[in-house]
Amino acid sequence: MKDSRMPLLLILLLLLLPLKAEALIAAHQNYNGCDTCHSLHGSASDTGLLDEFSTETTCLACHGPLGIATEAAAHNPDNRLPGEIGYITCLECHNPHDNRGNSAGGTNIRLIGIEYDYNDSPPTWYPDAGIREENKTLGVVRDVVFESDVDGSADFNRGDGLGVCEICHSPNHKRDRDCTSCHDHATGFLPP
Repeated sequence: MKDSRMPLLLILLLLLLPLKAEALIAAHQNYNGCDTCHSLHGSASDTGLLDEFSTETTCLACHGPLGIATEAAAHNPDNRLPGEIGYITCLECHNPHDNRGNSAGGTNIRLIGIEYDYNDSPPTWYPDAGIREENKTLGVVRDVVFESDVDGSADFNRGDGLGVCEICHSPNHKRDRDCTSCHDHATGFLPP
């Protein structure tokens, strides 16, 4: 008799726990809540219960040329195909649910910094924001610091190896400048 009540007790305990997953960024909830990106029934994606087939398609539904959010394009400088090592997805640099704390003790802005590395099975969790350094090989996840500067700009290229662009690119090119003044996210950061 005791054994038949145990599963019921566990289910009741789970129902009482404050389990809630949500995008903490208001813009990701204001449109249609979780349903903006996810589908619990009949997901097109193999992972993440995404509405769309892939992460990029999901993100670009709002962040693409016809979307309602700031336009962005996937950064794919080596023209890799999905699934190839070196192909950079939105999740390589961004965590769509919340701004992450960083190794400098602050909080990153613009959703910069992954929380989970989905290239590992099971995914690796990182306590501080990171970005995978990925070119022609599957690189390491490195700390990233991307905070608002005093003048309202952001530290793309800090010169200490922790800036969002210098994770993969040389910090000696236009140090302490906003990289997006020449390399726009809407064009996938292509040079002018």
